[in-house]
Amino acid sequence: MGGDRAGEALDGTPDRAASGGAPGGGGGGGTVDRSDAGAIGGAANGGGAGSPGTDGGTELDGATPGTDGGALSSCLGTCLEGFLQQCPKTNQSCTTAMSGTDVVNCYANGVKQRSESTAADASRTIKKANGEVCYTSIGGQTSGMQTIKDTSGNVVAELMFNSASIVTVFCMSDVKVVDLLASPCAAYASAPKCVAGECTW
Repeated sequence: MGGDRAGEALDGTPDRAASGGAPGGGGGGGTVDRSDAGAIGGAANGGGAGSPGTDGGTELDGATPGTDGGALSSCLGTCLEGFLQQCPKTNQSCTTAMSGTDVVNCYANGVKQRSESTAADASRTIKKANGEVCYTSIGGQTSGMQTIKDTSGNVVAELMFNSASIVTVFCMSDVKVVDLLASPCAAYASAPKCVAGECTW
């Protein structure tokens, strides 16, 4: 979760190609209700969102398989991590391409993400490897809020970006304050940037 992208959402997957806009000035506070692309490295280190067209946005909606045989990470809490595990985007290489005005990311495990625009509050749709819609996400660090919804439109989680490195995750009845600089969040902080390449929705 994090990074130097526009509309940064904490889901461990980058929105854009690694080349593009320059990093912005400081990270903003606020709340997060949805997002789904990009690592948190830049944001956690005080960096701002990059220009649209760079490498995505800091969004905290990507499942983070652990290093102990695939166990869930404790970064976002078991509620949200468990939900995101059905279509994980962390620890995956990815390619990105434009589809009209939309940005499409294709991950090595078959998961795909479509961002409707480069705006910070743009909505995103994530599909499973089998082509079924997994969830939708909107917002990110830039807007201060990120909301993640299931395929029925029910809110699964809301994330509030309190600072560049502290996020409060509300998932069902669970509330977790997340330190993006802590080791459990390493998969988000080190998420690879998508590179320009073949990718269709």
